[in-house]
Amino acid sequence: MTLNNQTYKTAAKIYTLFYALVYLKGLKKMCGIIIWINKKGEINPNILNEAISLQRHRGPDRTRSLFYNDQFEEVHPDPGNNKKNHKNIKFGIAHNRLSIIDLSNRSDQPMASQDNNKLIAFNGEIYNYVELREELKNKDGIEFRSDGDAEVLLNWISINGTENLEKLNGMWAFAYINKVTNEIVFSRDRYGKKPLLYFSDDENFIASSDYKSIFHILNRKRKVNEKYLLAFLMNKKWVNFSTGETFYKDIFSVLPGGELKFDLNSHTFRTFRKNAINKYIGNNCNKDMIVEDLRSSINLRLRSDVPIGILLSGGVDSSLISAFVAENNKTNIKFYTLADHESDLIYAREIARSLNIPLEEVSLDLNDQNYERITSALIKNFEIPINFGIVAIPLYIICEQMKRDGVKVLIDGTGGDEVFGGYPGYLRGLELNLLKAKKFKSALRFFHQANLNQKLRGINLLKRYILFLLRMFNPNLFVDEITREYRGKLFNKYSNFNYASEIEQVFEVCDISRLLSPKEMQVNSLDQMLANYLVITDRASMAHSIESRSPLLDYRLAKYMNLSQSDTFNKGYNKYTLRSVMPKTISANIRWRKTKGGFSLTNKIKEYTQSSEMIQNEILNSKILNHFFELKPLLDEIDKTKTNRHVSTLRDNMFSVAQLEKHFEFDY
Repeated sequence: MTLNNQTYKTAAKIYTLFYALVYLKGLKKMCGIIIWINKKGEINPNILNEAISLQRHRGPDRTRSLFYNDQFEEVHPDPGNNKKNHKNIKFGIAHNRLSIIDLSNRSDQPMASQDNNKLIAFNGEIYNYVELREELKNKDGIEFRSDGDAEVLLNWISINGTENLEKLNGMWAFAYINKVTNEIVFSRDRYGKKPLLYFSDDENFIASSDYKSIFHILNRKRKVNEKYLLAFLMNKKWVNFSTGETFYKDIFSVLPGGELKFDLNSHTFRTFRKNAINKYIGNNCNKDMIVEDLRSSINLRLRSDVPIGILLSGGVDSSLISAFVAENNKTNIKFYTLADHESDLIYAREIARSLNIPLEEVSLDLNDQNYERITSALIKNFEIPINFGIVAIPLYIICEQMKRDGVKVLIDGTGGDEVFGGYPGYLRGLELNLLKAKKFKSALRFFHQANLNQKLRGINLLKRYILFLLRMFNPNLFVDEITREYRGKLFNKYSNFNYASEIEQVFEVCDISRLLSPKEMQVNSLDQMLANYLVITDRASMAHSIESRSPLLDYRLAKYMNLSQSDTFNKGYNKYTLRSVMPKTISANIRWRKTKGGFSLTNKIKEYTQSSEMIQNEILNSKILNHFFELKPLLDEIDKTKTNRHVSTLRDNMFSVAQLEKHFEFDY
């Protein structure tokens, strides 16, 4: 398709006017990308523009769409014509930009190389772009037109290929178009901090930062993947399958550290995973270097041309980060904490006083109106069921306040528990490892010290001792497995279909009894629990057009998962080395904290959901849940045993599923 000069100018003016009108109307906007390939070469530019506008909350600062035919010529859309498809368009690519570094339009995307043979659309941040830029200038003679990281990434890949991403320190989901090889390479960062979804059938291939854009292009209702639904309801917290399956049938996720290569000639693609974080765990670690690595990781993530907000819960991870951040004496940084978690608030205030930093305390007023408003907004942005009590609601509320304060970058302590061994389950894993080796005295000594540190008293301490004695005879006895089995029986009893095979697959994915050591549990948590938290963090922050950064997920820190057992778990404490290297500005009271709540309202929300008539009615009226289960008798049984810990959060999970139907159409 060739455009003469007059036609081109007229189309450009119309497009500019159309974009200005959309922008000035203040439609929701975040960084988000869409690539649409129609295998017949028929694409409607307006539909792609509508699809990218649905995720404008991911990039409120600028939106750009490009459409290419066989000659890779740009085609501007025709506003007002939603039915006409352009013939022979190879693909369309759209990008919403959240400006963090180089706020000028020189860093807008999609961005083309200087020879126009390469193109990139990029969601994320390359923190070491300054160092990579210097290497490209000095070694390869590259001259840059912008001061941002997108152009650095484009040139780095152009010279080194997508097979050489090891030097990139950051988070990303990008599409890299190569005119010479006639292929598109999609890549996701090592931990999978940024989402990258895709759909493929005989007519279309679509990749996107969210689901709603895919369904808008396809113009079809959503179908639930029953295996994912069961896994969510049974496992309480996280659902991640090695196949890349998602909550929706026929929509997949590029795996963390994975790539998808699409051949524009044959319209075929292949996926592979060769840059996952596990690759970096094997690197030799020297604990004497940990402070230098931590400081470098944090300082890189302070690179920003916009205000930054730090989450401070008062725990080890956020306190350590806040202490290093305070050393920089930057003026565009604010600190935030959750006022509703009193046990943590005491420590957060103590940290703020010792570091001489202002602390914004954000409160959550939990009532029917506020709870429904927040959960509805979360579901609209997440598009999948989530556990509201674990981080999601507190983080959403804090980011809401950050946005009012003009903050565009969030720094949190995500990853500290996984990398440095912070979860209580790791301590239990060590205990079980000793029991399996029949080292009963060592197991009892460690068990006793850990209980002292956790300040367990009375009936809770008695329960732990009883469980310890039972595990002496059966070390594989895990509470989480009992929960899955208990819920699995409930669903089989009250299901409208036979889910035996799906339930077995869920057990296989989530089984942790096969893990023999805390180290194996740590590695497993990267693909399971951490992946869940990263989804929550990305969606909750980007709902307010805020970019979340996690210094403890710097790939250079992954090697510290290889610290010796005594360096990780010692004297009944987890994260022993991390606690030991905390700056002296952190008091021993915080350094050796025995309990930690974190940004979680699980118990508070559980109490609320069990007593709320509104939630009960939402669940009963859910077409999705009624399609899969005999809902009334299932809820009656849950009510009878609501004090049972194995079903205590099930109502919250079911409400999350029911909320989806308020915003999206489903094919049952």
